[in-house]
Amino acid sequence: MPIRKIRRGLICICVVSTLGIATFGFAGSVSEQEACDILKQAGIQYHLAVYPASPGIYSCAYDSSLSKSDYFVFGLHYRYHAAAGQVGSNLVGWYAVCRRDGRVFEYDIANLRLGSPLARH
Repeated sequence: MPIRKIRRGLICICVVSTLGIATFGFAGSVSEQEACDILKQAGIQYHLAVYPASPGIYSCAYDSSLSKSDYFVFGLHYRYHAAAGQVGSNLVGWYAVCRRDGRVFEYDIANLRLGSPLARH
């Protein structure tokens, strides 16, 4: 009998631990900085800038007026060292990052709504 009780106790602990891990970190788990980092990684991974060969960096411009409680909206920029007389920055596009799980979506700035999913990180 005592062994059965111990096994049941271990099973209960394992189930509770697993459920805790599965649900921990989903509600509001992605911060603004983490969302920007996720978006910049998506930019690198999917070559969102038109200058993939140039040594540039991505940056995010957070727009709190467009962001909702479930996602952050960013203007994604790509900056590179430009020759004299050229512009070294461009707006790649508008993107939304889900606060819950870090999914990245295109953002339809004209209609102020989520577009197609871009990547899952």
